Amino acid sequence: MLTQLRRTFQPLFTRIARALLRAGFTPNLLTVLSVPLAATAAFTYTLPWTLSYYPLLTAILILLAGLCDALDGALARVSGKVTPLGGFVDSLTDRIVELLLFLGIILGGKADPVPTLLALALSLLVSYARCRGEASGISMEGVGVGERAERILLLAVATLGYYLTPNALTIGCWLIAILAAITVAQRIAHVIRHSP
Repeated sequence: MLTQLRRTFQPLFTRIARALLRAGFTPNLLTVLSVPLAATAAFTYTLPWTLSYYPLLTAILILLAGLCDALDGALARVSGKVTPLGGFVDSLTDRIVELLLFLGIILGGKADPVPTLLALALSLLVSYARCRGEASGISMEGVGVGERAERILLLAVATLGYYLTPNALTIGCWLIAILAAITVAQRIAHVIRHSP
């Protein structure tokens, strides 16, 4: 869903990417930058949220990690550095970011472990379904209601929801798991439809 919105904002992303290029950023550097951002967010999940700004800080870090993922492709295009290695690093880094975030939630006890593990496992299946579909020569872009951008945004919103109820992250993880499961089913159906 947000893939369509990303296309609307593509001119803005391109302008930001040009500014990042002038500042000396490379696509792979921007991609890898999402890992320490996610690791810091994961660490804040493990802290007792006695300070009122922790959920806000965590949500901001999650969104910044997601923004790195949104901009690295634009930076690769404007710099002429779209490479198979870049695609590999981007895909692997995305999985590391999700793993770190859900691990932080579990270790910090900020959500029930069952929905958190389901959200993580099904998120990885979403990515695997895309990988295998594209390896078969089928375009998978924009297929499914719970792509990575939606899941990251929902996790950030659920984190902010902690201000309203300590159960917000458990609810958020259930929603992510459900959206991811639907997306896996949609991608399976898409591959079946477009297979020769």
